Amino acid sequence: MKKYRQFFIKTLIIFLITMLVIPTSLVFWVESMIGKHHYSKTADYVNFLINQKAEKAKEFDNKYGRKILIFSGSNTLYSINSKYIHEKTKLPVVNYGIHMGLEHYIFQEAEKILKSGDIVIMPLEFSIYKKDKDTVPSQLAEYLVTYGKDYCKDLTFLQKVGLSFYLIKLIITYHKLDADKLDEKILSQTNEFGDFVANVGNIPDIQNNRKYINIEEDIPKTYKNFALYDFIQFCKKNNVKLYAAMPFHYHQEKYSDKEKQAYENIRSFYEKNGVKMLGDIKSNAVYDEKLIYDFGYHANDEGQKLHSDRMIKLLSTIDLD
Repeated sequence: MKKYRQFFIKTLIIFLITMLVIPTSLVFWVESMIGKHHYSKTADYVNFLINQKAEKAKEFDNKYGRKILIFSGSNTLYSINSKYIHEKTKLPVVNYGIHMGLEHYIFQEAEKILKSGDIVIMPLEFSIYKKDKDTVPSQLAEYLVTYGKDYCKDLTFLQKVGLSFYLIKLIITYHKLDADKLDEKILSQTNEFGDFVANVGNIPDIQNNRKYINIEEDIPKTYKNFALYDFIQFCKKNNVKLYAAMPFHYHQEKYSDKEKQAYENIRSFYEKNGVKMLGDIKSNAVYDEKLIYDFGYHANDEGQKLHSDRMIKLLSTIDLD
C-alpha cells in the first residue's frame, strides 16, 4: 500500500510539473516568435490598410490641421469612397475602415492617429456591441502574432497560451513561417485614400447567412472591459468630437420587434454616454441586393456611390467647426 501511495504521489507531482512547464514554455516560445516572421497574408494586408490610412490621416493633419475619421470595420472600407467625398466637399475625410475581425483592437489603432480637434463618425458593425472576450479572437490572433508585440505584453498568461496554439495552427496550415508577399493586384484594390475600389458588380450566389444583416447588441450592464466605452472616454479626454451612426448593411424592409429593441438599446447607450447618434433605425440600410458585393456589410461600386452621397448629406448636418 505504501508503494502504491508513493507511486501515486510521484505521478501526481510529475503531472502537475508537466502541466506547469508546458504552458510556460509555450508562453516563452510565442513571446520570442511574435514579430519575427510574417505568418499570414491576411494580417499583412490588414497592416497595409492600417498604414495606408494612417498616412492619409497624417497628410490631412499637415494640410488642414485636423481630419474627419469615418471609423469602423469593413462596412466603411467597402461602402465609403472618401476620395470622392473629399473631391466633392474639400473636407479632410479619411476612410478608416479596417477589419472588424480585430474586434476591440481597432480602437487602439484609431487612438494612435487621433488628436484634439478631430471628428469621428462611427458606423460600427453590430458585433462590436459586446464585452471584450477573455480569449483572443482567432482573426485578431492571426494579426497579433506578427504585428502585436507591444499589445501582447498586456495579455494574460492564459491568453498567451491560446496565442501560442493559434501560431502553431498557422504554421501547420501554411507549412512555412512566412506567408507569400502581397502582390500588386491586391495592393491596387484600394486607392490612395484607403477606399476599396475593386468591388465592382456582385459576387454571385451570396449565402443567406452572409447576406442579410440583423440589428443586434449585447451591451454589458457594466462597462468594465467594454472597449467601445473606453474609446468614448478617450475621445472626451482628448477633445475629439464623436458621432455614432448605423453601419452600411443589407436588410429586409421589415424590422422585427427584437431588432427595434436592439437599436433602441444602442441608441440609449450612446445617449447615456454623451454621444449623438445620427439618423434612425433605417439609416444606412439598403434593401436591394444589386448594391451588395460579397457580404451584407460590403457595398459594391454602385452601393458605395450611394452611401458616399448619404455621408455627404450627413456631414452637412453636424458641427464641423
